[in-house]
Amino acid sequence: MIRDNIDFLDASSERECTFYNDYLLKNIRSASLKNLRGNSQAERIKKLNEELENLINKKRAPQNFATQMRTAFKASQLPSNYFRWIDKKDERLCNWAWCYLKSTTKKSETESEQDPTKENPFLLLSGKAFNTERSNAADRHMDILDAFYHGEADTQQQQDLLEELKAKWQEIRFNETIVNWLEGNNPSQWVWAWSYLQNITQRPLKQAWIPTTEAEKKLRLLLLSIYLIT
Repeated sequence: MIRDNIDFLDASSERECTFYNDYLLKNIRSASLKNLRGNSQAERIKKLNEELENLINKKRAPQNFATQMRTAFKASQLPSNYFRWIDKKDERLCNWAWCYLKSTTKKSETESEQDPTKENPFLLLSGKAFNTERSNAADRHMDILDAFYHGEADTQQQQDLLEELKAKWQEIRFNETIVNWLEGNNPSQWVWAWSYLQNITQRPLKQAWIPTTEAEKKLRLLLLSIYLIT
């Protein structure tokens, strides 16, 4: 059991778990690889915490080593400047990226069972980041970052996925057809258009989130238009 005065680690991905194991073995000579093995991520994290507690109790690792490991992992992540183009103040961009990543990080029935990431590299990101319904672009922006930081993609793969995401956005951002058609201050028009799109049967549209206000319906209309014209 981990004592109250000893910090313990958790991992959001196999990538993070592997980093902690490698870091411990590299920096603490007394750490044993055989003590870190397990059949699942949860079991490996449990073994890691037990090994770390044992090393601390024997004075072979500093008391704050778990904090040191977390800091090292955070420093190994892709720098925030790579995400700067995803402006959290740009509602259209944040909402589109959130919806796009929510759909692409979910494994489809047609994707290969052996290695689906070859067909869809976005599966390397964390789909768990989009499990919670969000009511504003700022929260969706945080989910986008979490999808990258808590997934299995390494820094180079994250860069590649960001470039692909950016390229798709560049194709969309200049298409102002639906934006120009929607009147800026006409909520009744947004409600009518939303109701109309809900009745599409030939090409049904999945709900990314359920709008609760007129303004949210307008934002969802902008997103739905992307799927209708692509």
